[in-house]
Amino acid sequence: MQRALFVWFILTLLLVSCESRLPFDPLDQKTATPQLIASVTPDRPTKTPLPTQTPFPRFNESVSVVFLGDDQFLNVYANPGEKTNPIAQLAPHMVGIKSSGKVQMDNEALWIEIEIPQGGKGWVNAENITSFILPTDFCNNPKVPKTVEAIMNAIKKRSEGDFLERISPVHGLRVRYLWQNQEVNLGKAENLKGIFTENKVYDWGFDRSLNQFVQGSFGTNILPSLESVFDGSKTLCNTLDQGIAADWSNGYIEWPIPYINLNYIALYHPASEEDALTWRTWALGMEEINDELYLTTMVQYKWEY
Repeated sequence: MQRALFVWFILTLLLVSCESRLPFDPLDQKTATPQLIASVTPDRPTKTPLPTQTPFPRFNESVSVVFLGDDQFLNVYANPGEKTNPIAQLAPHMVGIKSSGKVQMDNEALWIEIEIPQGGKGWVNAENITSFILPTDFCNNPKVPKTVEAIMNAIKKRSEGDFLERISPVHGLRVRYLWQNQEVNLGKAENLKGIFTENKVYDWGFDRSLNQFVQGSFGTNILPSLESVFDGSKTLCNTLDQGIAADWSNGYIEWPIPYINLNYIALYHPASEEDALTWRTWALGMEEINDELYLTTMVQYKWEY
């Protein structure tokens, strides 16, 4: 009897154990890790910004002929860039020519359309054109003294960038070591990097007071002379002043004929009491482009014998 009870007890335990076990253990199952799918943004082409176009230099509505001698004429053509068969000619010092406002570049040369005085329209190379400004309007323009001061400060401080910003974008800078000497065309601002420091040699012409030809750089032959008139000078507009000449009287001087349609400011430095021959004048020729004043010529006057 006891043996039967023992067997029954063992069987009961086995049955209970089998019924309590699940066919699988939930803990044995590995939890699936969710996979992250990257969101891919399609590449969009980057727009390259268009280069900023530099506006063409523009003169005033009324223009004048410049940089020509008495025996030269400015040819007018039917189309910009032409070099033969002009349709008209302009006198060397003509003023008050109406511009249509149209401009065009051809082989790096600026051309403007004008109204031909005899009738019709034509194109001229802007190399010999400047804005027409009445002398009285120029002398009364408040921009003039500010421009002169800016030029002087740039030279005093040897600030090349500030100086080049004042150079005419059309005609560049032309210098006459003496008013009756041939001009030296230094070119436009982009060609004048290092103007204060470089050793580029120019032929400035003959100096009678030194009895020799003058050759050298802008920094050597022009800057010291310019700076000598900055302090203690008399500022004149479209007028020249001078000290004594070789015969101890005022000699003849003039604003060069090719520049006659350019307005200018003259800086006259009188002679010292000790030496009556040390007077000097530098005249700064200016023109108006895009409603701004620019320096385009520099002319020196001094005692000569």
